[in-house]
Amino acid sequence: MKLFTRAILILAATAILIACSHATPDSITEDETPQTEGTTTTEQEAPPSTNPIISSATRPVTQTMRIYMIGNSLTDQIRYRGFQKLAESRSFTQLWARHMIPGAPLEWIWEHPTDGIHDNQDWEYVGYDFTNALSTMEWDAVTLQPFVRPLESDIEHCEKFMDITKSKSSTCVFYIHAQWPQSQMAEWWESGAFDFSKAWGDTYGDKEYDVTASASFYLKLLEGLRQSRGDYSICLIPNGWVLAELDQRIRAGSITGNSSILGFWEDAVHLTNAGSYLVACTFFSVIYQQDPRGLPVPEEYGSIDPLLVYHIQDAVWKVVTSMKSETGIQSAYTAPSNPPPASIIASAISRSDVQARYCDKPPVIDGNMEESIWTVDRFLVKVVSGNAGMVPGFALRWDSDKLYVGIKIKDWSLVAESVDLYIGDGTNRFTVHKEYGSDDISLSKNGTSISAAAIESADKAIPDYPGWSTEIAIPWSALGISAAENTLFEFDLASNGLNADENGPCRLSWKAMQNMEDHPEQWGCAALVGRNH
Repeated sequence: MKLFTRAILILAATAILIACSHATPDSITEDETPQTEGTTTTEQEAPPSTNPIISSATRPVTQTMRIYMIGNSLTDQIRYRGFQKLAESRSFTQLWARHMIPGAPLEWIWEHPTDGIHDNQDWEYVGYDFTNALSTMEWDAVTLQPFVRPLESDIEHCEKFMDITKSKSSTCVFYIHAQWPQSQMAEWWESGAFDFSKAWGDTYGDKEYDVTASASFYLKLLEGLRQSRGDYSICLIPNGWVLAELDQRIRAGSITGNSSILGFWEDAVHLTNAGSYLVACTFFSVIYQQDPRGLPVPEEYGSIDPLLVYHIQDAVWKVVTSMKSETGIQSAYTAPSNPPPASIIASAISRSDVQARYCDKPPVIDGNMEESIWTVDRFLVKVVSGNAGMVPGFALRWDSDKLYVGIKIKDWSLVAESVDLYIGDGTNRFTVHKEYGSDDISLSKNGTSISAAAIESADKAIPDYPGWSTEIAIPWSALGISAAENTLFEFDLASNGLNADENGPCRLSWKAMQNMEDHPEQWGCAALVGRNH
């Protein structure tokens, strides 16, 4: 996520997105998605008991599945080739195609059949728009993505897409892509104060500007379609409910290294790699009627912490099996081992870039790194700017109260020296700036300066090194991280000074090669490990 430095961009995009909820051709642009306005309530509507259970017998799953997907960039979150690989991992052949118009609701797509993007992957389908594709080719599944339109409009246009499909594909199953809250998302995103349960539990139908991305809306939409098209097989792909389940697990502290469900958002409406993987797993589980636990993570979703993968897959299966009336999944949910298998934890730790060992006795913060607690085992070798005139190295230690960072820098000049620490949990990101030879230390959160009074630091020149060392102790409470063994968090470090000839500035980094506050995706990963590591 790039929350902090993108604030202006997000606010500008938000204005465009909201305007697009009543879009005209000129107001819909690539990579922008419109939003509706609205308020939220805390009450979440229960699934309607009148909806019939759609038997899996009415939803044939064949070895080769032809799937057509209609929507905007929120359907693109599935990352089509990655979705295809999930199916292939279970020996299915998936032939997919899509019709996508950025920022468009179903009404707009229906009225502009030749606009947008209509393409496919790796087969004979030649990219017809939906009118040709649905009326001339056979499909096993069609997914429809409602978006920023009143219930009546989405029911009407879903019916139109379904009817044209049925003219050629008599056994096609239709799936409603239930997304995630979007009303007021930009404000929540900017402030970091996002109450998912409140947003997802909003009741549709009692506001001037209704939130159409809520549990209530999707359940009413499904019920309305089943009543009007009772002879069609229609199911829900409950992505929003899966996010709600993960939100509860994060709040309970079950997913270490994740402090907020907001970590699944890349910007005010789109999701991160982990969020896209969640969408793909939910689509896969419902359409293929499969338990997603044990699926691989294709490269299209980047590198995701194995512990988070474990919880995403389990949450998907728990939700789709508990919502039998809506998803048509008839299998029973069996809870996995809890806590997760040691192999999952070990895998997550082994993938970390640096490990902070637990210390029974905290170091004395005096700048002297000759204590046995310190063993420098990571070095800053990436030259961000200037010519390398320093050789910095560092080590991390921790206890239940604080994170301890020890840094040694070999540098003959000791002119204009400073270090910058970057620490984050996926939602909040902190920068700690320490000047050599000064007691001053600064702290910023999400790009805004905050008090650094709780942080201890001291540095010391090392004449025979030559160079200097510094020790920094940062309370976990200041970072908002609940420290425990196996906790994972974002970490990076940079050193600043003059090069060996003192003729220009030099900046070295451990991981990131660009402006670190703008590119947290380039930061490293740190793990808290126990005494025996």
